[in-house]
Amino acid sequence: MLHTKPCSQKEAPKIKPLRTDLRRVVVVLPIILSEDKVFPFKFWFANTLQEGIHHQDELYCRLTTFSAGDRAKAYHLSCRLAQTGAIVILTLSTQRCGLWVSLRTPLARSVLSGNYQLVELPR
Repeated sequence: MLHTKPCSQKEAPKIKPLRTDLRRVVVVLPIILSEDKVFPFKFWFANTLQEGIHHQDELYCRLTTFSAGDRAKAYHLSCRLAQTGAIVILTLSTQRCGLWVSLRTPLARSVLSGNYQLVELPR
């Protein structure tokens, strides 16, 4: 049990004011879902049939697929993409991991049209 004694006015510790120049840190993480919890669909974009999913009133396109053994690499890449402000979902199954990004994100259009390629991460 913790015992404390009341301190008098003279013994009260002085509290330094917080610095006002500290920046607020925001950590953005991807949404992680079981593959059977999303609703898949197909759509046409850039003369190619694309894969998409619907989750909580948002539409997503598949950026890439990883094998289940590369789950850590998939999570790392999804975190990096989420830090750019993209809404990212990582779907998991026993065989694979799907990396999805919101269709509202400019990144989705760039990747689907071939103007941007996902960079391979170091192992």
